Amino acid sequence: MNIIHYNQEDQCLTYGQMNLINDFRMLWTDITVYLRGYAISAVNGLDKLKEATRIRVYHIAEHFASKLEPFFGDDISAQFQELMLQFLIDIMELIDAYVTGDEAAINQALPPVYKDISDISAFLAEINSYWSSDEWESLLTKLFENGLAGLAAIKAEDYEQDFQIIDSNLRYATMMGDYMANGLLAYLQPAKT
Repeated sequence: MNIIHYNQEDQCLTYGQMNLINDFRMLWTDITVYLRGYAISAVNGLDKLKEATRIRVYHIAEHFASKLEPFFGDDISAQFQELMLQFLIDIMELIDAYVTGDEAAINQALPPVYKDISDISAFLAEINSYWSSDEWESLLTKLFENGLAGLAAIKAEDYEQDFQIIDSNLRYATMMGDYMANGLLAYLQPAKT
């Protein structure tokens, strides 16, 4: 992952900067945890929990938009919310297809998720020159593909493998939160040349 440098006179982070980093770490962690919860509830036929988790996942896109709005305004944050929401919906549709074992539905559900990853990556790179489309695509793809491996482990009742995957995804969520926050900090305080 590329390290983003921004103008910091001293090496200490302010409370505001640390809060920004923590906020984005938490949002990416929420995606990891709640999509895993959705997968567990789908695999185990826990329909009420699955529906409650679905609603919670929808709110994550709203939270991202509210965090981006002070930096980019209403229109851009609303566009990101739509992209993120579609990404999350498409992942949940893929989980549902995977749980039923419907190969045709799985094959139909996969391409939209990769398109969402591409769209989100390009959008983020377009709104902030401190973010790379390639870097976002790599991070999102790894998070997604690890999630698919976790879904397979849950369905196979290989919980040790699932734990290893969730540990990996939680590390990726932290990296993604750091990358997002550092890009915003650089956007606000570009490095002096």
